[in-house]
Amino acid sequence: MKISYIPPTVCAATATADQGVIEKAISNAIQNTIVIPFQNWCFDLWTGFVSVSLPVCTTVSLISLIFFMCGVRKAKDYIIIPIIVYLFIQIANYIILGG
Repeated sequence: MKISYIPPTVCAATATADQGVIEKAISNAIQNTIVIPFQNWCFDLWTGFVSVSLPVCTTVSLISLIFFMCGVRKAKDYIIIPIIVYLFIQIANYIILGG
């Protein structure tokens, strides 16, 4: 048994007429199955990060304050750093979400 390959050929008139429809269908399929879910995942990841940043930064600041009050002098720097980081996160959130 001999197997032969016959490459597909498309008529030039049919290709130009259907090409826009096919490209649009492929574009919509990619948009709906890959791009939009990825954008939603990134948005959910960012909003989760922003919502968790307040309790984390507050906890770190308060623990550093407790250590500073107990006599650890190096903890003084770690009281203000989480507050500044939180402010930068909120500024970035304002810029990313468009105001």
